[in-house]
Amino acid sequence: MPHGPGMYDAELTRALESAKRKSGGRTRGGVLVVRGEPGHNGFSAQLTAEDLRALPDVLRNIADQIEADVKRGAFES
Repeated sequence: MPHGPGMYDAELTRALESAKRKSGGRTRGGVLVVRGEPGHNGFSAQLTAEDLRALPDVLRNIADQIEADVKRGAFES
């Protein structure tokens, strides 16, 4: 994974600043995932090394929650 500012870093910085205000400063970092056309997906991460190591488990938990929502029809229109 490359280090330094990425394509979506400015957007993530703005989101984190807002989240820090809303959480009273308890926000530690974040990840912004952008879904586009095939070959045009991307992400930006601003995390400590410890939080970065924990990220795969966090993402698995999120994926499990989304799959459970899909199975119960939460996203049907």
